[in-house]
Amino acid sequence: TITNLVPGSEKVVGAAADRQRFLAAVPDARILHLSAHGMVDAEKPERSFVAFSQPGDSLDTEELLFLNDLYALSMTAELTVLSACETSLGQLSPGELPLTMGGAFAAAGARSTITTLWQVDDAATKEVMVDFYRALLAGESRAEALQRAQRARRETDMHQHPYFWAGVTLQGE
Repeated sequence: TITNLVPGSEKVVGAAADRQRFLAAVPDARILHLSAHGMVDAEKPERSFVAFSQPGDSLDTEELLFLNDLYALSMTAELTVLSACETSLGQLSPGELPLTMGGAFAAAGARSTITTLWQVDDAATKEVMVDFYRALLAGESRAEALQRAQRARRETDMHQHPYFWAGVTLQGE
């Protein structure tokens, strides 16, 4: 749905959605949107990851992008969306920024990141993201677009509880 909304975008799914393809796209991407599974380890942030193409029941570590890998990226993306569970969580070190997936993308050069605070509902998050992109493409700022998308979920019977929309957060520009 988002690929159909955003002109010039490319949808990569299944086995083609691998780590190498993502890393090759990073330097030139204006918007990066990852709808994937992730895992955040708040006690040992270096074990946090986003999972790319996973062919079997066990995790293929070659297809994981770890938190520390993100700091080595060189990107100029205006917006990076991590539509995966708990990507705003991380370890807080006194005097430093929290060690989160969103923070690592920002350190790599992303001007804005959208991340999540908890294990989000897939269907509701999809609707938040679609509404967000529609508002963004209509000329609203990133903050206004996210606010509009969250308000739209609040006004539905099915997703009005904050669990369904409040966990999606925007950081940066």
